[in-house]
Amino acid sequence: MESKYFNQEERLLTVVEIARFLNVSTSVIYQWMYKKDMPRLKLGVNGKIRFRQSDVERWLKIID
Repeated sequence: MESKYFNQEERLLTVVEIARFLNVSTSVIYQWMYKKDMPRLKLGVNGKIRFRQSDVERWLKIID
């Protein structure tokens, strides 16, 4: 669930940062990513995971 349109200036958040923002553990973030299809981006050949806060906020409204 990746958005085609986004604010190019929007900062991409790490797993730790999005966990802090949502006040959950990083293990919960990983569970949501793989069991609930939490929106995320994989960057580069190493596949670093990043999140757009706006995508996550939109996703939370949908699954709520």
